[in-house]
Amino acid sequence: MSREPWSTHLEILRRLPPIRGVAVSETDAYRPDRGGDGVLEIQTAGGSHRLLIEEKGGVINNAMKERILSVLHRAGPGAGILFARYVTPRLASDLAEQHVNFVDEAGNCHLELPPGILIHIVGRAPPTRGPSTAIGVNGYRVLLALLVAPRLLNASVRDLALEAGVGKSTAAEALKVLAAIGLLHKTRKGRVLDNRQLLDRWVAGYADQLRPSILLARYHPAEKDLAVLEAKGEKALERLGVRWAFTGGVAAQRLTGHFRGNATVIHLERVVPQLEAELRLAPSPNGSVTVLLGPGPVVFEAAALGTAPPVLVYAELLASGGEREREAAEMIRARYLQGLS
Repeated sequence: MSREPWSTHLEILRRLPPIRGVAVSETDAYRPDRGGDGVLEIQTAGGSHRLLIEEKGGVINNAMKERILSVLHRAGPGAGILFARYVTPRLASDLAEQHVNFVDEAGNCHLELPPGILIHIVGRAPPTRGPSTAIGVNGYRVLLALLVAPRLLNASVRDLALEAGVGKSTAAEALKVLAAIGLLHKTRKGRVLDNRQLLDRWVAGYADQLRPSILLARYHPAEKDLAVLEAKGEKALERLGVRWAFTGGVAAQRLTGHFRGNATVIHLERVVPQLEAELRLAPSPNGSVTVLLGPGPVVFEAAALGTAPPVLVYAELLASGGEREREAAEMIRARYLQGLS
């Protein structure tokens, strides 16, 4: 979507009866700390309203919904608006329940403005899809490696492939795709990532593509105290010579000192069948313990104290969903992911 001047979204808003005028300002003032893409000014009979714009392109999955809520809640209740390509009826219901304003290119919208303006339009069909910009599972492995270890941006394709856990040709193709969709640019000093789009792409791709591809199993543990279970697991993995990295709520607590949650999620370097018996884990689709493969060696080389890199923890928290997870993700973003938006 063009950010100058979001003509489709503005025209839809102008056609709404209570609105007398709309305008956009600060569209070229990128501010990672603020988290917005611009400011929308709306004129109604009741006065003037300023809303922080958060623009999202492509398909918005559950993880992206959590990220949107996190970003717009930073602006304050009712102080932001989502400009999207398309908002599904299910997503529209979820956003409206959270009092989040939005408008998409199909004309679906939700707008709450004082005093007493409420507009809710849903059910309009999505616009025609444009050319595919799919990154693919291995592309997200490469993107993760670049996010975790920026030195790899200008390393050889061979080194990048090794750290990402993919083949050389796959790594080379991933770089081409990332460049084609505008996430990667070449400068005189070498390759650079376009930070303005990275977290959106990463969060959505992790939840929809990468995470399902590395999910090994979920378990119900006999040990009720998950902290005790985790300590036993770390000792067992150390003895077996297997690298690990906790993610999700466990990692959030280690990184920020807040939010432990009631689940354990861990990345392993390889499959370790003997852990089931040793830790008394019973396979269960709704278990509190989730085991994932590590999406590339770089995850374990960057891990401190058995904790996954912040950008991976951030995506896992949003993929899990929930208000507490969203709050923890925001703390990690603010502390470790400044400059990414």
